[in-house]
Amino acid sequence: MSVTILGQEGDYTSGDDGASVTKIRYTASVLDADSSIANVDEPSQEVYDTELAKAGFTVCGCIPDKIREFYISGPVDGTDDETLQDAIAKAWKKENPDFNGTLTTTIISKTNGYQSSDENGTKLTKVTYKESKI
Repeated sequence: MSVTILGQEGDYTSGDDGASVTKIRYTASVLDADSSIANVDEPSQEVYDTELAKAGFTVCGCIPDKIREFYISGPVDGTDDETLQDAIAKAWKKENPDFNGTLTTTIISKTNGYQSSDENGTKLTKVTYKESKI
């Protein structure tokens, strides 16, 4: 049996406590065939947890949210959070009119001090957030 890591994505966060989460994509092969066509069972969550813990990893056991970011002109302070969150949520709802669930926007950070490469050197703020769908 062999396992091949296909990729790692570290731009996720836990919906529970905001901890950083890395998504791992892998394949498992049995006698050079994909494990889905071999007569083997996928490890249970308990076995994953135990074996990965032995190797120094912690399985999230969560549904992670993708961290997203964009830049806006000018500085942004903490008093803008609610307005900013509402605007982001409205943009998501407008782009997804058939979605009937609840969207929750959470601002993770706002970092002032960036500068655009345009001729004016406009001051920018990087906004990092997550959009959770229920």
